[in-house]
Amino acid sequence: MKSANNTFQGTIFACSAAALGGSTFVFTRLILPSLDPYILCFIRYLSILIVLICFCGVGFLFQKYEKGDIFKIIVLGVIYFGGFPIFVALGLKTTNASNASLVFATMPIWTVLLSFIFKLEKMTYIKQFSVIIACFGVYFAVGDTSEVSKVSNLSGNLMVILGAICASFFTAFSGKFIEKYGNFPVLIITLLSGVVTIFILMLIFGENSSNPLNLDYKLLGVLAFLIFPGGAFMMLLWIKALELSKPVHVSICLALNPITAAFLGYYLLGEYIGLEFYFGSLLIAFAIFLIQTTTKTNQ
Repeated sequence: MKSANNTFQGTIFACSAAALGGSTFVFTRLILPSLDPYILCFIRYLSILIVLICFCGVGFLFQKYEKGDIFKIIVLGVIYFGGFPIFVALGLKTTNASNASLVFATMPIWTVLLSFIFKLEKMTYIKQFSVIIACFGVYFAVGDTSEVSKVSNLSGNLMVILGAICASFFTAFSGKFIEKYGNFPVLIITLLSGVVTIFILMLIFGENSSNPLNLDYKLLGVLAFLIFPGGAFMMLLWIKALELSKPVHVSICLALNPITAAFLGYYLLGEYIGLEFYFGSLLIAFAIFLIQTTTKTNQ
């Protein structure tokens, strides 16, 4: 059982992780013109893995796992860390950071849909209504009427949605493994399998001409941020939140993600934020609130 105090603490951890997560959309967009998305993801997540192993140790290797659990955890890692970073990075090449972070904030919607598909939760009328409201919110927030950028903007946002769906798999299915084995083992095992997946994708699709050694000091600082506060530390906060609170309680905190991204995107990237962004944000926040309230009353 998750106590009220644990839920509150988990919310604090989740909000902190979401705020950092929003900033990573902006910093990723800053570095992408100079580095191939696949190479960036591999360097970033391999570095995060090394940092976490140094911090957490290798005790997870000697822990006993129930038959079949280790395979399921690895598959979660392939889907989450192997899919989410790549899709988001590819999406950020053609859409702006504030739009991408807002689209990614719909992750609770996809978590609920996955929970329904895999019979983890019932799909009530309110949840169906919430999904429709969230879709309208995304449409109003990221819709672009200019003929020049419409196709690329749409394709970028669709990529980010695929990334959100990958992340939703982890949010929906990791809780029971975290309760059973602890947050560090699950995080490191999933990250390890994800890094291997990214490495394979990098060999197939990565641009050989992209060289991280050519980055200037400013971009190296951006990469360092993506690895440490926006990487390892953010993951520790998020996994701790999942340990203390229910997945839907945690994922609702993603509403802070686009706020951080919009603020930093405006000042660092000069991104324009129109009224449609705020209107779409309100619709998505309302949809997430409805799902949160429905889940609380049913649990």
